[in-house]
Amino acid sequence: MTELERALEENKKLRILDAEKTARIAHLELLVETLTFELAAMKRVMYGQKSEASNALSSDLFGDVSIQLESQVNPDAAVQPAPLKKVSSQAKAPPRITLPSDLPIEVVELDLAESEKFAADGSALKCIGVEISDKLAVNPSRFFIRRTKRFKYAHPGKEELGVKTAPLHQIIDRGIADASVYADILVKKFDDHLPLNRISEIYLRDGKVSLSKQTLSDWVLACASWLTPLCVALKKALLQESVIHVDETVLPLLHPLKAINARAWVYVGGGGKLLYYQFTTDKKGAHVRETLKDWNPADGKRYLQADAASNYDALYREGKILELACWVRSRGLAALPPADSNAERLCRRPDRMHAVSFSIWQSKALRLKLRMSPWKKSMPSSPLSGKVQRRWKPQSNGTNEGSGMLGRSLTNSSYG
Repeated sequence: MTELERALEENKKLRILDAEKTARIAHLELLVETLTFELAAMKRVMYGQKSEASNALSSDLFGDVSIQLESQVNPDAAVQPAPLKKVSSQAKAPPRITLPSDLPIEVVELDLAESEKFAADGSALKCIGVEISDKLAVNPSRFFIRRTKRFKYAHPGKEELGVKTAPLHQIIDRGIADASVYADILVKKFDDHLPLNRISEIYLRDGKVSLSKQTLSDWVLACASWLTPLCVALKKALLQESVIHVDETVLPLLHPLKAINARAWVYVGGGGKLLYYQFTTDKKGAHVRETLKDWNPADGKRYLQADAASNYDALYREGKILELACWVRSRGLAALPPADSNAERLCRRPDRMHAVSFSIWQSKALRLKLRMSPWKKSMPSSPLSGKVQRRWKPQSNGTNEGSGMLGRSLTNSSYG
């Protein structure tokens, strides 16, 4: 064997060794990523809220691959028990609350009585300083009467010209409440989520003002009519967005005979900055079609992200709107905090699946090979696997536009 042949043979062996190391590194990286996701899920189960805790179905959706990967990477490795963490018997002191520096300060001075400013031997005590302690305080709702005086003017020689006064702007004509009261009611009802009967009790307790629930209801309806132009402008801005997220949730509605399941809809645009809410007595798809009938973004592209409900299907059949199916339900996981790096990587998985799907649909040969292969049989057996298969096709429509939005859903956090 010549020196050239020996060099070629050695080069061939080195290439094989390099390929094996590359494959081993890829397995280790996949194992680290998988274990990182599992650790985040276990932390959510142990320390998260009940609504955020993952169940067994979440881990079975894509199969329990951690055991398989671990056995492939190092089948002879023994599992080492985790060291026990030493628990301190001393309770940790709660963190001290820092008060905002821009709060107004009300000074209260406490001094000794004149008879206490003398020592036991009769000598007068001398003030050597001041001890200061800050406490957070609050004033409950304080009601007062705002009396508006409007000066009247008239012509001294022509009484028939009438009286002239400054205009008085009112939310409700001849109403007894000021605009500040209406604003307080709306904030308590829609931001603090207090029912009207509780608001009535609070007003009676704090200000001895008796207002019936029917009166408060009439005031809320009157304020809603004043806010209609703002609602119209919000909807107009929403329909100029290229990407809109939509979802609906059950809202019990009192009916003369029984309570019915009405629906509260939320449309999200502008990356979560535009929220448009709508109320309907049912969940028919006609409501969505009516709301989005004037959807006309500047670039002419319409992307709608929604769940797998059938009330959106008629929109997609028209061909004017591109479906971006929501993967939150398909993954079987609740929405994770955006600041969580593990959550961000988890939400990127559907985007990578879309990239693979796009590359497949670009090649006719690969599409035929995929259709002939039993890829569907490899899906994990779970109630959600059918929804994953159903949602594979909308993501793979032959275009790569909007691929960065598949792993996100903005509507799940829009219901306050």
